[in-house]
Amino acid sequence: MDKVNIVLTGLIRKPEIIKRSINDFIKLRKKGLVKEIILSTWDYEIEKNKEIVSFLEKNKVEVIGNKEPKERGFGNINCQMKALESGLARVDKNSFILKTRTDIYIDPIFLENLFQNKEKILKIKLNLPNGNIFKYKIWTLYFEITKPFYLSDETYFGYYGDHQKLINYQPYRNTYDLQSGTIHMQRWIEPFLDKYPIFKDFLENHPSVGYPRENLFYRSIKRIAKKNRITFHLLNSITLRNRFRFLKKRLLEQRYINVLAAYYSILYSHFHIDTRCTNYDINLNGIWRRGNPFNTNVTNTDLIKNFSIENAIGKRQGQIFSYNDIFLRNIFEGKVMPNDDFSNRLLKAISKFKESNKIS
Repeated sequence: MDKVNIVLTGLIRKPEIIKRSINDFIKLRKKGLVKEIILSTWDYEIEKNKEIVSFLEKNKVEVIGNKEPKERGFGNINCQMKALESGLARVDKNSFILKTRTDIYIDPIFLENLFQNKEKILKIKLNLPNGNIFKYKIWTLYFEITKPFYLSDETYFGYYGDHQKLINYQPYRNTYDLQSGTIHMQRWIEPFLDKYPIFKDFLENHPSVGYPRENLFYRSIKRIAKKNRITFHLLNSITLRNRFRFLKKRLLEQRYINVLAAYYSILYSHFHIDTRCTNYDINLNGIWRRGNPFNTNVTNTDLIKNFSIENAIGKRQGQIFSYNDIFLRNIFEGKVMPNDDFSNRLLKAISKFKESNKIS
């Protein structure tokens, strides 16, 4: 279980990133930290990208050309699951796996430390009341603080058996009214539903936290608004403010607070959130990905202030992402200032969760 296996998934659209990543992975392989390097993609991608495939094969990277699922699923979720499933089928079942997308670049110094100290960094130190779900913690980039299991799925690192638990083809989009983050939640929440039914209740009865509903009317208005920049920004401002007005009401509900208590407890126990050296210039060290710069504001020990509109990284949907574990450590290591009703009720709910999962 010493060496790590690497499974890249996705389309071959960023060959410069793939080559740079592969060269870094090869260096780690030469240091004895990496065993197999696998690219799990689609058969037509291999046909269209023979030059990069030749580069990969020359460097002893196994290239898997899958046939795409007939039902792609919302956000191509079934394709994501299939690519990962095929990659995992080729590796040692008693190993740690880095799953990453082809358009992600991760600082090799960061990875070397993670791979060398994986069992120490990912050791579960705080057990869950109804039994642990994973054998080891899973490292990933971020989590959203208002919606359970809206976690990063671009890249993550963990034990083989724990990766297997993340593969499911459930039709979440057609089953639950989840709004933003559906495909993220489908990947991460499923393993916890049996032992922690509070999340099943959340999915079925009160999943909304104020995100704008992506129905036909909303999408039509958005398309029209995009033609006029001022109108588009006005629409975004309205939806964002509506989201936080609704969220403010939810934060008063004990039922919702209990869900957050269970969610944060599981994050603190079962996940390692760490996004250091974040620099968006691909020529510099750091974790590189598409999107907006990382938000590091969710660290206020006055807990309720972290749920403010100023911390929304998405100016339309209003996600509040935490890119490190400071938010969680503040809660679980006694650093929160319990000077408001929400903080007091959350801390009590967490204490109750520790004793039993039967919070309602």
